[in-house]
Amino acid sequence: MLPPGLPVLTASPRLLLCLLITYLVWGTTYLAIRFTLESFAPFLMMGSRFLCAGLLLALWLRYRGAAMPTLRQLRNCGVLAGFLLVGGMGLTAVAEQTISSGATTVMIGAMPIFGLFLACSGEFALARGRAGTRCWPLRWAAPASWC
Repeated sequence: MLPPGLPVLTASPRLLLCLLITYLVWGTTYLAIRFTLESFAPFLMMGSRFLCAGLLLALWLRYRGAAMPTLRQLRNCGVLAGFLLVGGMGLTAVAEQTISSGATTVMIGAMPIFGLFLACSGEFALARGRAGTRCWPLRWAAPASWC
């Protein structure tokens, strides 16, 4: 039984369908990476994937009448894409050479839960100001009612 005063959340069938599609597409992404690793090097595969996705998004936005991004926006997106390629999906593809795609999916899918647990335990700290100043727990990461 829920404590009084908390709102009751209900999920519509459309929302549940959207979540199911998201879970299936997200989960099969790592399976597709596993199969593609048989033919391509990890970083080449992920770079090609990012390039194709970016081109498809640019074409779709152009079709909808949006303005093309400026050189500054492209530069900023390129920096972010580089970090995602090297630190995110690129290393995930490297890891999938030795572990199963199912284990990869479970580990990546569990990261928000681990973040919530760490935020609730106060183990995360955010340095404010100059080096050597006091660090405060990141209590804003999760409302106190969740902990």
